Amino acid sequence: QFTDAYKQLFQQEAKERGQFIIAGSHLEQTGADRYENVAHIWGPDGEHYAHSKTHIFPAERGWYTQEGDKMAVFQLPFAKVGFNICYEAEIPECAATLAEQGAELILTPSATFTEQGFWRVRHCCHARCIENQIYLVHCCLGGNPGGPLPGCWARSSILSPCDVVWKNPQGIIAEAHVNQEDVISGEINLDVLYENRLGGAATTFKDRRRKAGIYNIWPSHIK
Repeated sequence: QFTDAYKQLFQQEAKERGQFIIAGSHLEQTGADRYENVAHIWGPDGEHYAHSKTHIFPAERGWYTQEGDKMAVFQLPFAKVGFNICYEAEIPECAATLAEQGAELILTPSATFTEQGFWRVRHCCHARCIENQIYLVHCCLGGNPGGPLPGCWARSSILSPCDVVWKNPQGIIAEAHVNQEDVISGEINLDVLYENRLGGAATTFKDRRRKAGIYNIWPSHIK
């Protein structure tokens, strides 16, 4: 019942601020008795992009949530971006298909109810950065949102691959305080990213492509 107001609010905020805004994700009715977990991007000139979560967390099944089936990349003025909503970050294929489509930055809104759940998503976010040599923004819901959801454990961050061209050896460009309302900012340099893909200490993006043929020979659940 709040979907229209939610969309109108952030569309207006993006216009007034002159910014691109990613406003978490939202359970939306997409058909008769069909609900999907959808994330949106709104731009200052009326731009709008959306992604429906393709892999729902087991607990979401109890909310009658259905899964989307598309994984798209959106060209924004500053980067090619795609979404991995929360649990999607734990499924390597979700980030890999975005990287293959040219994604340079992955946006990962998340809501994790335990500290263990947070670190599960966070560790996977960083793995996706290293595997695909991309940047990732992990934006977490914190506090107690009310309604049917319990409190959330949060520490938002901007992540990079781990290499000497980035100042932080842990691959953290910026990081929020734990479980506090916070604002963080950081710079992502796409030239550095592409140079690192070609000649960094680890060239995982290039090497995974180079060895693609052997992956079809190895036993796999992916055909």
